[in-house]
Parts: sequence; C-alpha cells; structure tokens
Amino acid sequence: MAQKRARNKITGKDIIYIIIFIIALAFVKNGLAFISANLRINALKTEIEELKVKNAEIENKIKVIYSDKEYVEKKAREELGMVKEGETVIKIKK
Repeated sequence: MAQKRARNKITGKDIIYIIIFIIALAFVKNGLAFISANLRINALKTEIEELKVKNAEIENKIKVIYSDKEYVEKKAREELGMVKEGETVIKIKK
C-alpha cells in the first residue's frame, strides 16, 4: 500500500513537465494564430491590388465617357429627358 501512495504523488519533475507542456501548447496556439493572420493579410493585400486595378479601369472609363460629348448628350436625352433649344418632344404611348 505504501507503494501505491508513492505512485500517485506528483513530484517537482512532473510539475516541470506540465509547465513545459502548457508553455509549448501556448507557443503552438500563438504560432497558428500568427500564421493565420499572415495568410489573411496576404489575401487582403492581393484583394487591394485587384481593387486598385479595377478602380483605375473605372476611372479611365469615366474620363472617356465625360470627354465624349455625343455620349453625354445621348445619356442626357435618354435618362434625363433633356432637349436642345428649339426642339419639340413628342411622346408616343404604346
């Protein structure tokens, strides 16, 4: 019976192993969080670059549209119902 008690007793060496295990577990957890954060950062950087390219394309389209007087006039007539001086608008119901 004396041997059973000695087996169940936690020694200083056991405590050190437990502490080392807990510290190692914390390092692994933080390492995984760090890797995950870096992956997310890289994905966001890629998305930002793609959006910059798309934004530049849209800005170029806007410049082209506003420099094309015929296009602006066509849209003003179609979407805003604008007319030139002296023109008469006749609407036909379908």
